Order: sequence, then C-alpha cells, then structure tokens
Amino acid sequence: MSKNRFITDSELFYASVDLIIAAKKTLVLIQPNLSNIEHLLEKINQLRINGVEVYIVTRPEDKDSSHRKALAFFEKIGCKIFTDPLVNGHVIIRDQDELLTSSADLSKTANDRFFDIGIYSNDKALVNKALEYAEKLIRIIDKKRKTASTS
Repeated sequence: MSKNRFITDSELFYASVDLIIAAKKTLVLIQPNLSNIEHLLEKINQLRINGVEVYIVTRPEDKDSSHRKALAFFEKIGCKIFTDPLVNGHVIIRDQDELLTSSADLSKTANDRFFDIGIYSNDKALVNKALEYAEKLIRIIDKKRKTASTS
C-alpha cells in the first residue's frame, strides 16, 4: 500500500538522512546547496563502497568552500555529478521506491534555523514521475555541458 506523508522541520532532516542511508541500488539527490553536509559524506561514501549508484544534481562550484569540498569529495568517490546554476529543487529518490521532496537543504545548520516542509511518498506512480523528471534534468544538463565543451 502506498504511503504519503507530510513532514516538517527536524523530522524532515532525519527523514532525509534515513532515506539516503537506506539506499541499496540507486540514490538521486537534487540539491542546489551541498554546504555543511559533512555528516553525510562518509554515509554516501559507504553507499558507493557497497555499489550504490549515486547521482547528484546541484549548482556548480561557487564561492562557498564547503559546497566545493563536497563536490570534489563526491567526484573522488565516483558519484555521477551534474551541475547547472538553475538547479533549485530539493528531491531525494531512493532505489526507485521512495521519494522525498522538500524545501530543506541537507545541512544540519539549516535544520536548526529554518522552518521547512516536505512530502514523503512511496507511491510508485509518483516516484516514477520524479525519476522521469530527474532523468530529463540530467539529459538537459549533460547536453548543455557537451555543447559548452565543443564551443
């Protein structure tokens, strides 16, 4: 039976972390900001060691050294990274089975400062729609990257 749940504030932070560490096959993270996510780096590294394919869609490196360090770390451990300055969504898709979309960044500091809301779902139709969007976004970003590299 499919389940949809409205999640807020600190529960949202822990639901995000739980969804990420539960991945067994694939993890898609669409997050504009990867700053201050040190608490997740080793967890995602462990996923990669266990053979989980990790796709990260985010904004390019910027002036924020924490964001740059996270991108460099994810590249080093073999995550598939797609960057575009227009990325603004916050979506986590685990194993093509579960979805969490929210207003929240993944940082612990954001969790302590902001009021955030999100929706969790394991409804297959909804998860598939989110996956279709993620794949479309990755294709668009990849095409932009290839066009820019041939110019």
